[in-house]
Amino acid sequence: MAVNPRSYYQCFVYIEANPMEPSGLYDWKDSEIQNRIEKYGYRYEEFGVYQRKFLIRRSEYDDGAANINGKIIDLDWRATESRMRYLSPYNLVIAAFANPLSNPAFDKTFEQIMNDILMGKASVEDLSRAVLDLPKRSFS
Repeated sequence: MAVNPRSYYQCFVYIEANPMEPSGLYDWKDSEIQNRIEKYGYRYEEFGVYQRKFLIRRSEYDDGAANINGKIIDLDWRATESRMRYLSPYNLVIAAFANPLSNPAFDKTFEQIMNDILMGKASVEDLSRAVLDLPKRSFS
């Protein structure tokens, strides 16, 4: 959703994504996922893909070796990709560097509004109103 509160420097793009199913590499309990969402606002898992077909745990990716079909395989880094999968809904904003959202003093409030949007306690319009209250960034 493109948001244009008033001036060009206040514009931003709000993106919201649906959660993905767990990869199956880890034994996540629904309660573990929910607890992490409640604590941090989101839950994700990291893993690797070897030769575009084998899923490997993040620790195997980091180690450069994985148990694939019962054999320990040295991973060729050129055939291994790192992946991250969000197990919860998540959102993000794309904004210009000069946007008031880039104000570090607003970080905590911004995080709260973003999490509240996901929980249905706030809206993108609330975020837009908050941006209007922020001072224009200066670069002196």
